[in-house]
Amino acid sequence: MLVVVMIVGILFYAGSRMGAGQRGREIQIAESCVSDLRVVFNAENRYRIEKGRYLSADDAAEMNKNLGMSIQNTYFDYRIQSGPRDFKVVATRKGGSLCGGKRMSITQTGEIAKECPAWR
Repeated sequence: MLVVVMIVGILFYAGSRMGAGQRGREIQIAESCVSDLRVVFNAENRYRIEKGRYLSADDAAEMNKNLGMSIQNTYFDYRIQSGPRDFKVVATRKGGSLCGGKRMSITQTGEIAKECPAWR
């Protein structure tokens, strides 16, 4: 009986550590996305100074081409939504991970919003 209790305890501990490892990985992935969002934020502001408007883009390729960047993040899909006086860059997490389908965004004020609790 003691052996069974020990095995269950070890399995429980290992399972809880795997969840912590997954959260740690999500935090690292999220930090790279925050860095990308800040790069796009600065590029959008330069674009507006040069062109007099913000850029809208449906994907990273269009965003990179028009803003002179080279963001290649395999974990997120990027999209820029813009209006005459504002913009919002939305990054949607790919895959079926802990935060799959969740979004992170930055606005023209530089404020970053994160939907996944593991990213906070």
